[in-house]
Amino acid sequence: MNVIRTLLLAFLAIALPASAIGEVIPISVVNEDDADGFPVLWGETVTVRGVVTVGTGLLASNTDVYIQDDTGGINVLQQIAASPVVAEGDSVRVTGVVSSASGKRTYIRVDTTAEPLARIEVLNSGNPLPDPVVVTPRDLASASGEDYEGIYAVVRGVTLPYPTQWPDEPCDQDQATYIADSDTMCRLWFDSDTDLCGSAPPINTFDVKGVVIPRPRTVTSWRGHGMLPPARSYVLSRGSGSGTAEVDPDWVYSHQIVELAFDFTGEAETLTRVSIAIPDGWSFSGDAVDVVLEGDAFAGAHVVDDSTTADLVTVAGCALIDGSPGELTLESVGTPSGVGSWLFEVATAVAGSDLEAVQVSPEIGVGFLADPGVVLINEVYAYGNDSQDRSEFIELVNMTASAINLSGWILTDMDGSGFCGGVNLWAFPPGSTIGPGEYISIAKDARRSSSQGFYPVFGFYPDYELYDPDYLDIDNANSVNLEVVSPPPDGNMATSREIRLLGGRDGNGTSVVRVPSYEAVFLYSDASLTSLVDAMEYRDPVFWDEDACDMEGLGGPDDAWIPGPPPKHYSLSRYTDSHDTDSSRDDFVLSSEPTPGAVNVPDDSLPPEIDLVSTAGSWYLLVEFTEPVDPEDAVDLGNYEINARLEILDAVLSRDGRTVLLSTDTQEASTAYTLSVSGVADLAGNPMDPAEESFSGHFPESTPISEIQAYDELGLSPLVAQPVEIVGFTTVPPGIYQPGRTSMFVQDQDGWGVNVYQSGLMASPPLEGDLTMASGLVVEYISTSGAGATTEVTGNDLYPIAITVVARGFDPLEPIVVATGDVGDEDIEGVLVQATGVVINLSGFAFYIDDGTNSIQVYQNFTDLDFSVFAVGDNVTVTGAVLQYDQTAPYFAGYELAPRYQSDMVKLDDDYSTSARIQTEAKVLDTGADEPITIQYNATKASNVVVRIFDLKGRAIATLFDGICLGPQESLWDGRDDNGLTVASGVYVCHIQVRERDSGGGSDSAVPIVVGRKLK
Repeated sequence: MNVIRTLLLAFLAIALPASAIGEVIPISVVNEDDADGFPVLWGETVTVRGVVTVGTGLLASNTDVYIQDDTGGINVLQQIAASPVVAEGDSVRVTGVVSSASGKRTYIRVDTTAEPLARIEVLNSGNPLPDPVVVTPRDLASASGEDYEGIYAVVRGVTLPYPTQWPDEPCDQDQATYIADSDTMCRLWFDSDTDLCGSAPPINTFDVKGVVIPRPRTVTSWRGHGMLPPARSYVLSRGSGSGTAEVDPDWVYSHQIVELAFDFTGEAETLTRVSIAIPDGWSFSGDAVDVVLEGDAFAGAHVVDDSTTADLVTVAGCALIDGSPGELTLESVGTPSGVGSWLFEVATAVAGSDLEAVQVSPEIGVGFLADPGVVLINEVYAYGNDSQDRSEFIELVNMTASAINLSGWILTDMDGSGFCGGVNLWAFPPGSTIGPGEYISIAKDARRSSSQGFYPVFGFYPDYELYDPDYLDIDNANSVNLEVVSPPPDGNMATSREIRLLGGRDGNGTSVVRVPSYEAVFLYSDASLTSLVDAMEYRDPVFWDEDACDMEGLGGPDDAWIPGPPPKHYSLSRYTDSHDTDSSRDDFVLSSEPTPGAVNVPDDSLPPEIDLVSTAGSWYLLVEFTEPVDPEDAVDLGNYEINARLEILDAVLSRDGRTVLLSTDTQEASTAYTLSVSGVADLAGNPMDPAEESFSGHFPESTPISEIQAYDELGLSPLVAQPVEIVGFTTVPPGIYQPGRTSMFVQDQDGWGVNVYQSGLMASPPLEGDLTMASGLVVEYISTSGAGATTEVTGNDLYPIAITVVARGFDPLEPIVVATGDVGDEDIEGVLVQATGVVINLSGFAFYIDDGTNSIQVYQNFTDLDFSVFAVGDNVTVTGAVLQYDQTAPYFAGYELAPRYQSDMVKLDDDYSTSARIQTEAKVLDTGADEPITIQYNATKASNVVVRIFDLKGRAIATLFDGICLGPQESLWDGRDDNGLTVASGVYVCHIQVRERDSGGGSDSAVPIVVGRKLK
């Protein structure tokens, strides 16, 4: 806690009354009013404790809750960002400021911006609600209503004097009507955020549970108190015909045998009998054994045998009441042969009364399971030219000679979730059909405004649109709505659940990409997503080496349409309406003429254009085209020219097919240049019109990595503490070496590499091969243990690091191949290299390889790589970045090779002999000619090998090798002994001795060497 905040809290503790700093006071004290009817404690900070009677999310856009203790109840107005979600039955402690709204409603405001101590603390959960206080309309309408304000209460046996005032449509603002008993009436308030608005009014007499409140701010003309039920379930009808019933499933398919589970809920009075009418077209045995009763309400119930038939099921002896549900399951029910929607009429009765139909009986929709391919996804328009990309559409075509009923069919997409099969399910409403050979289009928005949506782009309305009633969406009457049937995946109603085809912007005007650059669209004929009729997919190879989804109807693992989302104004269309191989790469083609609702024009007749030219450091220029271009044209240097004698050295095409990276001479900062481009065609062969684009030389001037990796006599960079900007290709992406941190490596076109570091991970980190720019300070990182002198580009509070992914999708750099003995070199610190050698030692998080030039440590740098797959004697090729862990200055030692992935370590085939072998060149070693003799030798895997020179008396003269067998190996002998003295002319023996590491056994071999000297 900082000093200023500490002093502030200390001041508050002195200045505020005791109740403001945690002393719990009764809610009745907070509710006390002065002579004018305003709270006595208005403006003071108080702390109360109670049980939640109305939880978060039921009233006033999720901000109002009610709590109650033994003395009273009160409204608590939350600040969403700072307060927890509370539920009915939670025991809470609340600290906040006493306030009053119009209508004299007293409440406690929990707002940390106004009161730092304000908070809601959940002490425990699952407590029973207090019994509702029984009140009458007169209690509330008179002056005594103030005594009940905030209390959880119930009014029994009331009616609606003005039934037409019941809000059976959604409310734009709070509303009210009256409830009455035989004595008088009081107000019934409707919060616009509850499900009371748009519900059916209660029947007969009913009870109302809820909290007692005065007039809300948005409702006028009544100054008494009334009841505020937080949901429709708090309005409980009485008598026969009351209660509710739901059925699962509510959608089935024709010609099936199913089970139907009906959930019953009682209301104000105990229901003793229920019945379900089986509609025409359905089949049921009528036997009591096919009726299963479960739940407390049916514990003593039985099926009335003489009234149960194939058309009607009746149950008696029930005890259905609010809070005591029951479930009735009909087994072996046959579905109709047709499609449509059927009502299962439910009736209920209280003791001594006849059965009466409930207000809303459940309906079950019936569709049919279609064969794959009867309806095809024919065209996808993912990137429109309207703002926020609301004109995107999906087109379907009926491939049969008959009309097809689409009722209940599901259209969905991957939606960036990573789930193959679809999320955010959208159902075709009952009665939807598609005629033989007919095309239908489904748009995100039929018409959002004069510039947004399908209509402003195409000039007519789509057949269907995606209307999300829980989002700020617009329902256009000119198009039929597809119905969203899945909850939002993140539970956030502020997020649209519309299908967002990967291409441009989503409905919020922002790019929503959880799974970058992969999209799949699915069409099912059943809500359980088991009957896939058709699917298509497209991916960007920048992010995906193969398809994310490999499932039936999507072909193989590498047949999505590439190279990525269709560009702006283009659609993906089938070659022909009948072309369906389940391979999107074969079935779809880029079309420059989208034709929703009509025959496709599977042709690209528009030439490519330059979309953007931008610098990327002082040596690179990015050219982005409006669509994928011919790969050979894209890298032909003859198609590009820059004025002012700036030479173009190389051209590389990104895997997105649209972005070309030009390597140039050093650009002069802020100098004006003109790039001329011609001769580049798109994939359809349309040549571009010659174009010129102006750009300025990159500013500030980039620093070559070679200057950062230069070193002084201590092995430290001369640019330490200096600000630099570098640009290069990512060789080690963030999160590989240090999970949760951005410790990445960047390497330039000249082969120099450096570590780039910042704490935490980037939101969209670079991938291997991405062109990355970083600006920061040069630092030599030396750990607290003294190990290090790792050269980094990083930042601090005064000069923070900035890392930018300039362009994606270039092929990863090839590692520089070096000998194991050359890895230990300051010049290649931070460089991606590859070395091959034999494992000579294993040690926990490291192993050592040697190719005969010297050994190098292979280190498991914060990774979870499996080194246990290697053994001494294995011949391994290792790719990785060169790191340094030197302990002391000068820092010219302690180098290691750090692989990134398991695939960076490849075990090669063994090439060992079965016993000791040695041979030499067939020549005399002339000690005066400075021409050493080559000695070749080999031995068994993982054996200890000693190669020595002996004279004929058996004395060891020189040792050429002593260590682990490295496979086929060579050593040179120049005729000198171990002391560096030239041996006398004569015959010597070159001997190899092999000892097995495991068995202790061994072998040896020898060859003679003649040493002489030519006479002058």
